[in-house]
Amino acid sequence: MGDSEFKTRFVKLGVVVYMLGLAACQNAPPGIQDNTSPKEDAGATSPEASTDPDPTADGGSDAASDAAEASDATPVPKGGNDEACSAELGWWATNAAFDSSVTPGLASAVNPMFVGEHPFTIASYVDSSLVWTARASGTRTNGSYQQYYPYDHAGEAAAMTRSTSDFSTASGSEWIVAIDASSTEVWIQVVSETTSATYGDTYCQSLTGGKLSAVIPESAGSTSIVTSEGTTTLGTLLGATTSLSPKGWTVAMTFDGQKVDVSAK
Repeated sequence: MGDSEFKTRFVKLGVVVYMLGLAACQNAPPGIQDNTSPKEDAGATSPEASTDPDPTADGGSDAASDAAEASDATPVPKGGNDEACSAELGWWATNAAFDSSVTPGLASAVNPMFVGEHPFTIASYVDSSLVWTARASGTRTNGSYQQYYPYDHAGEAAAMTRSTSDFSTASGSEWIVAIDASSTEVWIQVVSETTSATYGDTYCQSLTGGKLSAVIPESAGSTSIVTSEGTTTLGTLLGATTSLSPKGWTVAMTFDGQKVDVSAK
């Protein structure tokens, strides 16, 4: 091969290489273009994926926080229109006990009979004259966790004063029932009875700090009761009368209460 022919082929080869280089620059491989072109970086340009603060984001966060606080918030205090507390409700007495400083002999003998028992039940309702009324008297159970006031020991209805936190009743004639040592019901009549208690929770499902004051009439002194010491009478346990009008014995009780269904039977 002569020098002139060699030079001619060399020049042609250089032109081919040059043309291939231009093509390579104009048509970069897709993989490289994907990594360098900002148009393909959706995360940097898409509003949904942006990490920059969103002017509306704080509002949404606050709303979520408010919702969380609302779910843990204290229930709205009960009021005159609160459905739970304005419905007819009943509570049977728990932790009931005669005040030993007022009637020591009665308290010593009878309080053990009240352990685990419910010596009376309080029912609150609106009567036909739209007056809040209460009845606090001994009850029996019908076997379905429902209490009723027996006709042979019917207690009187009494006017009721209610607030958002407690209630009290006017005086009435009622009954307290005890299960004595012979497992016999002993019905203790009381007159001039008043009761008061504080609602133990927002929805009036329980009572606390209850107080009952009354007079056991002298006529009930002959009521027989069997204690751990044997058979005796209420009059013997009570001693000398302490109330003149009505004549009898002044008594006081403390109690708590738990919601219970009360039948109109």
